[in-house]
Amino acid sequence: AAFVAEGAEITADDAVLDELVVTPAKVAGLTIVSRELANDSSPAAQDIIGQAIARDMVRAVDAAFFGTRTTGPEPAGLGNITPTPVTGEEAAYTNLDLFAEAILNGETNGAPITAFVTSPEVAKQLLTLKDQADSNRPLLGVDPSNPTRRTILGVPLFVSPHVDDTDNLVWGIPQSRSLLVHREGAELAVDRSVYFTSDRVAVRGIMRLTFAFPDEAAIQKITTAESE
Repeated sequence: AAFVAEGAEITADDAVLDELVVTPAKVAGLTIVSRELANDSSPAAQDIIGQAIARDMVRAVDAAFFGTRTTGPEPAGLGNITPTPVTGEEAAYTNLDLFAEAILNGETNGAPITAFVTSPEVAKQLLTLKDQADSNRPLLGVDPSNPTRRTILGVPLFVSPHVDDTDNLVWGIPQSRSLLVHREGAELAVDRSVYFTSDRVAVRGIMRLTFAFPDEAAIQKITTAESE
């Protein structure tokens, strides 16, 4: 893109395109209950089990997203990419300088960070930082209108037990560079025939999806110095 004079021809430029091929993987869960339990319970046992399977599929997806694929069949997650490292010199967080660096990295490269994600252990460390010595005020601040909202320099902070806490890892993720390829939505099915001889009911959940990272360097991997 460039400025042109009024009425002048706009110079055409061919876009450079590439393809990122990803293959959706299936995440599934199966639970079997007796027909008596399915028929006699209130609320319906099969509905409760279906909700539990859905929650478990979400946990499996999160674990794959923040994990490292070895042989599959789960999709490749953040552990399989080459992000931009942002590493501190101390063995623990004492301020927010590394997060400011990550935010500036994202803005400089046209991919602003929209979320920080870390483990519960590291989140506790960050949330208990104080704004100065001998102070009880948290460094991250408190929003009286939304006391459960967590942000770092204005960017939301999310917590997942599936994030590795080695070297106090925090992921800085731009939404535009981290894609969820959703091939088939979550489907819950109940079948009363497959276990006919034992008079049981099968409750199954399936979903097909994968992840795509078209610009791996746009994702920031924030860590402190290696623990001794």
